[in-house]
Amino acid sequence: FPGIVPFSPSMVLSTLVDAFMVVGPTLGYVSQYADILKARDSSGFSRWVPFILITSNIMRLFFRIGRVFDNVLVFQAILMVLSQIVLLEVCVRFMKTRVHSLSGRSTASTGTFWAWPRFTYYLAFIAAFVAVLGLITFVLSGSEMYFELLGFLALSTEATLGIPQLYRNYSTRNTEGLSKTLVATWFAGDAFKTVYFLMTSAPMQVVVCGAIQLTVDVLITWQLFMYKVANKSKKHPCLLLACVL
Repeated sequence: FPGIVPFSPSMVLSTLVDAFMVVGPTLGYVSQYADILKARDSSGFSRWVPFILITSNIMRLFFRIGRVFDNVLVFQAILMVLSQIVLLEVCVRFMKTRVHSLSGRSTASTGTFWAWPRFTYYLAFIAAFVAVLGLITFVLSGSEMYFELLGFLALSTEATLGIPQLYRNYSTRNTEGLSKTLVATWFAGDAFKTVYFLMTSAPMQVVVCGAIQLTVDVLITWQLFMYKVANKSKKHPCLLLACVL
């Protein structure tokens, strides 16, 4: 039929790859969402992870106004923002309040930034962030330097993705509540990106960001094993000796 483009195996494969590029990065967070629902406790997952992903992907979307890139990455950024908002809601819903031993106050009601007790506070911040960034982008829409800086901020912010979770695991000496599937998707995705950047001679800044993310992934994977063994050894001291031997 005239006007109809016949499908070919390469077109189908390309469409599937594009679809995976859009959906793939969010799959690990589905597992984290399910784990929080099952445990009814979000204390094992750092809420700074959604903060980093929401802000960096919003900056990426505004960056596209000045620097056009593939629509696949646009849809990927939109889906990531939406998925992190959903994940943030379940984190707040099952946030465990801790009572300070001296003051008797609940730490969830102190109003600490990004530790608010109500989900609407997070939505208000996201709306304000979009409004302010939109206004700045409108005013500086003719500045190439602004879009270069915005792109750098989006990339460097996302490069710190695993650091809050790494610190949270270290401070509590525990990884309970952190989805192993999520960590596996972080590791696999960052390893693929880093190798891809090296093979395609990507700019050194991009390669360094990928290497930083991969290093953090390795450290978190190490924490998953070591803290599990350490916590078990408290109940079974012989287990630690067996692991060492």
